[in-house]
Amino acid sequence: MSETSHLPGGRIETHFHVFGSLAFLAFYLDVRVLMTGTLVVVIDHALRGYLWPQSVYGTVADSDLRFLEHAAWVVFEVVGLLVTVRAAVADKRLAATESIAREAALAGVEQQVADRTAELARSESLFRMLNSHAPGGIITAQHDRSVLDVNMRARDMLAAAQALDGTIDWQSAREAIGSDVADREWARVAAGRIR
Repeated sequence: MSETSHLPGGRIETHFHVFGSLAFLAFYLDVRVLMTGTLVVVIDHALRGYLWPQSVYGTVADSDLRFLEHAAWVVFEVVGLLVTVRAAVADKRLAATESIAREAALAGVEQQVADRTAELARSESLFRMLNSHAPGGIITAQHDRSVLDVNMRARDMLAAAQALDGTIDWQSAREAIGSDVADREWARVAAGRIR
């Protein structure tokens, strides 16, 4: 066995390992990491090419042009990797910007929903307060004439028309407040003037 059997002897597989290692470093998508790896490769080739040329080039004699050839191949690969890294970073930056825009739009919509829900709650609370303190009787009914709600004044007016369970039907309400008033108001509702 020779003294240099532990050395790669300039075999092509060794250079593929170098190129593959630089390609793996490109997955970091950080130019600084890739440039550091490239600098290590160049310094390694320069020192080993000068001190132990057989470990890099497979020959005992050193040649300045051979170092330039190896450096050119490394630079060629690194330029291709830099283009790829730059495109990947641009894609990731665009995706992040779009994600931020979507999140901001969603937050805006959620805030609008919260604001409108609070506004509706305030409006409903005001309606209930005004309804309960109104001097006249107010009956809230659906289009099918089922009674949804009555205020206190209407409840007093309709006390005789209430069923034992506290419900009031339209016919009982009509009789309690007078059929002509009930029919006139219901006609206005049916005509679409009051909703």
